[in-house]
Amino acid sequence: MFFRILLDVCAPIFLIVGAGWIMDRKFKLHLETLVKLNIYLMVPAFIFTRVVSAELGGAEALRIVGFTLSTIALMFVGSIIAGRLCKMDMRGR
Repeated sequence: MFFRILLDVCAPIFLIVGAGWIMDRKFKLHLETLVKLNIYLMVPAFIFTRVVSAELGGAEALRIVGFTLSTIALMFVGSIIAGRLCKMDMRGR
């Protein structure tokens, strides 16, 4: 079991890290450009691929939507409370 987890989860991560390290040593990559490429291209593409390929039933999709909306509502209420605690006016919030 442990070896299977190590092989399925950790090995791909170590391979990517190793490939990045080798490429950096050979080509002197610009880290800021790679970070922007990762954030603005790779991560959204990965998320899109996972969402499109996911098989969700109606109940699961409803739970996800409910959780997302409740999280947004809690963050909104939390920001209002934090704004009032910091004595900010409505425009400053």
